Amino acid sequence: MNTWKNNLESTLIKQLHETEALWHLALTGGGTSAIGELFAAAGASSTILDVQVPYHESALQRFLKTSQSQGCNTITARAMAVESFLRAKELMPGKQVFGLGCTAAIATQRERKGQDRCYLAVQGEKRTCSADLIFDKSTTRETQETECRKAILYLMARESGIVMEEIDELLTTTCEADLAWQDLLMGRSTTTECPEDLTGLMPGAFNPLHDGHNQILRKASELLDGPVALEISIKNVDKPTLDYLTMQERAKQGDNLRLIFSNAPTFQEKAQAFPGVTFIVGIDTLVRIQEPRYYENIEARDDALKIIKNQNNRFLVFGRQINGAFQTLDDVKLVPGLRELCTGVDENEFRADISSTELRSD
Repeated sequence: MNTWKNNLESTLIKQLHETEALWHLALTGGGTSAIGELFAAAGASSTILDVQVPYHESALQRFLKTSQSQGCNTITARAMAVESFLRAKELMPGKQVFGLGCTAAIATQRERKGQDRCYLAVQGEKRTCSADLIFDKSTTRETQETECRKAILYLMARESGIVMEEIDELLTTTCEADLAWQDLLMGRSTTTECPEDLTGLMPGAFNPLHDGHNQILRKASELLDGPVALEISIKNVDKPTLDYLTMQERAKQGDNLRLIFSNAPTFQEKAQAFPGVTFIVGIDTLVRIQEPRYYENIEARDDALKIIKNQNNRFLVFGRQINGAFQTLDDVKLVPGLRELCTGVDENEFRADISSTELRSD
């Protein structure tokens, strides 16, 4: 981005403050000089809704509503952008709002094993846009921070509808969402589809989708004697909300499989969205359903199980390798309200020891 003119940043900021776009920003590790530049110019109150700098790891986890560690990568930047967008939407419903996420690891006094880098993303109602910057380690922290700031202002300007040839250098990856995906993120719908012919639904993140999932689906279809599908909730009880680029990546994995996106993170919500369907789960997932930490209290958990029962949903439970031992439905203790909804698949009938977590680690 060497063709930036000296006055280009001030010109962009002035034009940004004249648009109707409203922004929530979340930045960590770099790019924070953009905050001062945006607020130094008159009109910031007409553009900026909120700015968060979750610098410490625990602060970032709290911002993203997850207990999982977050690295400096494009996935984290997208998650920050989505959370920023959702907060902006809540602050100004019905307005044109955007969320920007930036996570950076720029030059420091200590030795860094990886590259000096900056990842950015913008989330709006209609699309997700991301950009990656990799820096030459011979450049100074000040130079890298300047590049982060310029990239932030460029993305904000472009997504706000500002056209300027001088800034068309940053390579971006974009996903334009169809209306069904937009409705999910905006909370206008609960699922992309609710087919009446469906007998089984296999919820999961599928990050990645692997052959073990395919084998389970085939076996479940055989046992249930009907069509089955994968289901991914864009919201999760302990993970960040999915952006459109991530949804696109997950969807491409299952080109030959039926995949439904939902806005139903809990099984109580899934039961209300997919009445009468049998949920295809691993034993580890089933055990988590009864854990009190996912509910306000024990009574709330028992009420959720009653709703699942009243919606005529059941669970088809496959065994999993857990702590070195293969466990099935017969090996775990369940509360009666959950156990009565379950049918187990015997180890002799089916076993597949493949884990998405292990594949990601590899």
